[in-house]
Amino acid sequence: MAQPQRRLREAAQASTRPAIARVANAELDHAVDSPARLMQQALSMDVADLDDRSDRWPPSATLAFILVTCGGFWITAIYLTMQIIKAH
Repeated sequence: MAQPQRRLREAAQASTRPAIARVANAELDHAVDSPARLMQQALSMDVADLDDRSDRWPPSATLAFILVTCGGFWITAIYLTMQIIKAH
């Protein structure tokens, strides 16, 4: 059962991967692989292997982090603005 699913996933990935771009090199008489495309291809293969999502934060922890960081920023910004207004 796992074989057909794996083949379907590989076929889907293969159809969405961009072709490696070739760039002309003035010192050479032929085109060479683009370093940016090679890095992009390597990263896409590394990220494709990351199916384990167990290290994600739960939604409640994410929401608490956002509230604390954004709230802290706005409280500090308002406090500093009030101090600047008082000083003038």
